[in-house]
Amino acid sequence: MPNVRLEHIKGSELAKRVAEAVRVEPDRFYKVTVRAEDEELSDADSLSAVAEIVSDRARERGLTPEILRDILDDA
Repeated sequence: MPNVRLEHIKGSELAKRVAEAVRVEPDRFYKVTVRAEDEELSDADSLSAVAEIVSDRARERGLTPEILRDILDDA
């Protein structure tokens, strides 16, 4: 699911549950962003677990230590 951003949404038009959670004022306007949750990252129980997941994903996409070094050297 792609990120969705809704802008200039009147508070009275937001779903009741969302409105209650963020204490929406009915006549005020809001910008709302909705993102799909990454369950694998959400389930990670430590920073090192998150780093391992990100590293595995990068490796699956073809990122090698050499390519990473080249990227960082150019920065």
